[in-house]
Amino acid sequence: MHQFFSRTVSTLAVLLILFSCSTSEEIQPNSKRVRLNLNVVQFDVVPFTTKAASSVSEFCKTLHFVVFDAQGQQVSRTDQNVDDPSFGSVDIELESGSYTVVAVAHSCEKIPELTSKQVVFGKYDMSDVFFYKKTVTLDVEDKSLDVTLERATSMLRFMTEDNVPSEVTDISVVLEKTSSVLDLDAGLGKENQAQDMAYRHVFTDEEKGKPFTMEVYCLLNKQQKDISVRVMAYQESTLVKRRDFSDVPMEKNKITVCKGAFFAGDHVYNSRKFAVKVNAGWQNETNEFSY
Repeated sequence: MHQFFSRTVSTLAVLLILFSCSTSEEIQPNSKRVRLNLNVVQFDVVPFTTKAASSVSEFCKTLHFVVFDAQGQQVSRTDQNVDDPSFGSVDIELESGSYTVVAVAHSCEKIPELTSKQVVFGKYDMSDVFFYKKTVTLDVEDKSLDVTLERATSMLRFMTEDNVPSEVTDISVVLEKTSSVLDLDAGLGKENQAQDMAYRHVFTDEEKGKPFTMEVYCLLNKQQKDISVRVMAYQESTLVKRRDFSDVPMEKNKITVCKGAFFAGDHVYNSRKFAVKVNAGWQNETNEFSY
């Protein structure tokens, strides 16, 4: 009887210990979750433009807010288009900890691939691009973060001073050896991702018989870089005019203007090398070259 009582007490003690451990694990409170508010308040556009924007939609059609944990794993992503009522602002619920916040703004047709290190845009699909990257630590209080987006791109503005002939159907501008991958740490195109970026425009009837302007964007893998540009005009599939420009000076957050009589002359093909070099001390917001 005594042995039975001892065994019973021992069994009850073990059960109590196990129950106590199980109960302790079940009622242990979860990690504190806090709210992070991201709000785009400014675009870093000087000296690209002197116009002050009154809304985010004046600069881009799509916004991505992505949050990564300390190991670089994505924990939250919000994609917004210009029609969203909350365009430019987002609330994210996260556990306390350290995070990397990335915001990217653009007007490309395709959705880019994003990591904590880079943004991969589609081939032949580049627009004006802005970005933001910051490490934040969340404690027990909700936090609001004002996001100032930095421009990553350079623009080439190609202008014809003569009229577009009625028989010309479309025009293509090719920027050689630029990048479609943005390095978020350097704020430039990836060095090992250089490729030709081609842009095509089909003329409407209203555009023919008038001078024409085409604006194209690129990511440079250096703050300043001379690139080669090819411009080709077609009548359906037949090439009617081509001009090649070498050593065209481009710079991040700057506009290079290329203008001249493109369609004039009897030769289908012409090439031009820019003899003028632009030093690092550009003062104007645009740099013009005639061809």
